[in-house]
Amino acid sequence: MESDHFNGLPMYSLAQREADETQETKVSQLIMRMMKPPEQPSKEVIGAVRELVESGKVTLVFGDVHPNPHIRAFSDELKHETLTRLSGPDISYACLYPTAQHLRGIINPSDYVGRPYALELALGGAQLEHRAFHMHVLEPYRNDPRFSYQTNDISGQISVKSVGSGLKESEEVYLRFGFCYDDDDNRYVAAFRWDLFKLSPEAQQMWRIREVNEITYLHPDYFRNAIMGDFARHYSMYEAFRLELRTINQISAAISRPNLFRHDYVENRPRGFEALLRPTLKEFNDFICLLDSMMSDNINLKFFQNDVPLERDVERKDGKVQVERKGSIQVLQEWIEARFRPKDKALMEEMFATFRKIRSLRNKPSHAPTDDEFSIKIAAEQRELMKSAYGAVRSLRLVLANHPGAEAVDVNEQLADGQIWTI
Repeated sequence: MESDHFNGLPMYSLAQREADETQETKVSQLIMRMMKPPEQPSKEVIGAVRELVESGKVTLVFGDVHPNPHIRAFSDELKHETLTRLSGPDISYACLYPTAQHLRGIINPSDYVGRPYALELALGGAQLEHRAFHMHVLEPYRNDPRFSYQTNDISGQISVKSVGSGLKESEEVYLRFGFCYDDDDNRYVAAFRWDLFKLSPEAQQMWRIREVNEITYLHPDYFRNAIMGDFARHYSMYEAFRLELRTINQISAAISRPNLFRHDYVENRPRGFEALLRPTLKEFNDFICLLDSMMSDNINLKFFQNDVPLERDVERKDGKVQVERKGSIQVLQEWIEARFRPKDKALMEEMFATFRKIRSLRNKPSHAPTDDEFSIKIAAEQRELMKSAYGAVRSLRLVLANHPGAEAVDVNEQLADGQIWTI
């Protein structure tokens, strides 16, 4: 309980006899303890612990909800539950912790000035409880080349790229994070109290300022991975979008054509291809430009070979005819409509409508500059647009999968089954 890492006191340590003062005896006892299971605490010890629990001074962690009882992973259970479990057959590995109620009377907050998350732990806060922050808390790290900023839209990490970066020691940040949501699906950054505790005082205060006082829920796959130690089960729609581009290119090769998309971006994810860190009109327009460059601008006209004319004659107002180059979306649509006859055309119509909508949105701000604005609604609008964009490239892959020869391509299970997070 005196650990500076806020570890618990194991019950088995209360059952062990005091070691003799000689170093030789201590070493011998240590070896013996390593060779046999820990002793069960006596009835007298259990009785004393029970009194401390009943008085509200102590609680126990038994290592079943979280496998490591030596950390206070989650909030304390109710007193009557702890008292019941004290009668269990094997409690030697359970660990004692002072209750938050007791700690409030003995902890001096002035010992933790500038370290709000250290103070929370000292006052009995759970190490694996998360705190939620505005998304723009990540901006300084994503935008600063001295930091390595990585995310798969479910979790991520921040670290300093190299020694000698010019950052002060207090500015260096090594932090794992994830994402969480409120009841309206608004997105926030999530970080566990233990990881925040390890930040410098200056960094802790910076994060504290950006903390939100909302009830939030961890992303399901972040909870599964970070808390339960299990693997994530779905892709984010940003990751799935890029994997769909790669799969389409694999189909292109299987049907003996150049890649339909010049880049799949799987290995080199473009900066900013993620949920908006700051929901402003400028950020949204920048995202649209990026998204269009990954879709319409990314179409490789060499894929179509000589199947579709790339130019058309257009009559001007003066009656003269000029040759005009077709847009990439138009060429793609003509090529597909000439080769596929789906029973339900709605899928393809929606697909091309999405391509054109994104192209139109991209053109709009370039021709009509507007003042910037901040609105949480912009984040929701971006999410819906990205869902449509992912749906469009998925639909394109499904259409191309009907081409003879495409069956040779092994489609990723998550993509095939649509196991994709759209939050």
